[in-house]
Amino acid sequence: MLKNKYFKIALVIILILALSQAVYLLPELSSPKPVADQKNIQEATNQQRDFNTEGLYLLINAHRKENNLSPLLIDPRLEESAAAKINDMISQKYYRHEDTVNQESWYLFNSAGYDYKMAGENISLSHNTPWQVFQAWSESETHNEQMLKPNYEEMGLAADCHSFREYGGENCVIVLHLGLR
Repeated sequence: MLKNKYFKIALVIILILALSQAVYLLPELSSPKPVADQKNIQEATNQQRDFNTEGLYLLINAHRKENNLSPLLIDPRLEESAAAKINDMISQKYYRHEDTVNQESWYLFNSAGYDYKMAGENISLSHNTPWQVFQAWSESETHNEQMLKPNYEEMGLAADCHSFREYGGENCVIVLHLGLR
């Protein structure tokens, strides 16, 4: 009973922080994003219909703020590389950080035009809301470390809640790419 009470209090605090963070992110979210390949971004946007990436952006930045870290800016090239990761996982039928030839995702950052000094990736499957994804990542030591690396300055998310059916039903697959240029 006491544990549930503290969970509810923590949830309310996180939601308040997320909403307060929206004030800082609204100009960034509403400003037009320069994109190298508008078709790839449009495809990723169509696949995100059932997942609120903006909500997950807000939760991640609220978590960073709560840990005295600066918020991450949304970079369309990282959104493009995250969408490319999802498309590759779906077309090649795998779910892991390395592709089918055990190559890690870093080449996707470069392919999207993101020349990084430091990069990271979180992936999620079967968590179908921003809160579920955020909670799973924050409870995982390695995923939480990625979200809280102080050197990161930018992030990009992509989601697909329709194509990854081999894992049973309509499960969302979410990819977060983080970077420092």
